[in-house]
Amino acid sequence: PSPRESRVLSLLETQRAVVKTVRNADWDAFLVKFSGGGGTGGEPPPEPEPFRTSTTLLPPSGKKMRCFGSLNEYTVGVVFALPPRTGTAEEEQGAVEASGTWIWPSGYAAKTEFNIDRKGRLINGRDEARVSLEELRRRNREYADPESEGYEIGGRFVKPLREVPYNELFLWVGGDTAASPSYHSVGLPVALFVRTATYGHLVAMLRARSRMTG
Repeated sequence: PSPRESRVLSLLETQRAVVKTVRNADWDAFLVKFSGGGGTGGEPPPEPEPFRTSTTLLPPSGKKMRCFGSLNEYTVGVVFALPPRTGTAEEEQGAVEASGTWIWPSGYAAKTEFNIDRKGRLINGRDEARVSLEELRRRNREYADPESEGYEIGGRFVKPLREVPYNELFLWVGGDTAASPSYHSVGLPVALFVRTATYGHLVAMLRARSRMTG
């Protein structure tokens, strides 16, 4: 693999990256958020603003977990690198909390867009159900452990599954591309991924890549 590919693989192996599947029909609407949209009346386009979106932290090497959406409707996704850790896990969690990044474990249906009030606060038990980033990583390691005798999913202890439900990190992306990545915005995607290696899905990934680089 190239140095860039090796970096992405390392980020996924060490749970330092999150992924987001994008509905096939929504790529243009998704990508325009990173550019700020077009200008009007001959004016230059506005500076892009960070925005929050739902992502998933996969277990080490990206194994054992379903991604959001069906394979045929959400064929391709993007990878975002998380900010490098410069201190302890507690300090990293402090940065997560300060940014307004919200995290829920596998099997919990946060449905964020339906559970935020007008002031941007979580309702209907969603705030109480949140977990820390380090707790999410610990659970992911349990899911990927071949010696595991079981783990917690959706509030229940279950025997090892072939595939576990996705978790959710509702975090900031996009914005100023010159800014250093932080939990106030992790910036632009660092890679694309495709969910199967079938011919049609590989073509869909090439189309997504063309949209991103066009």
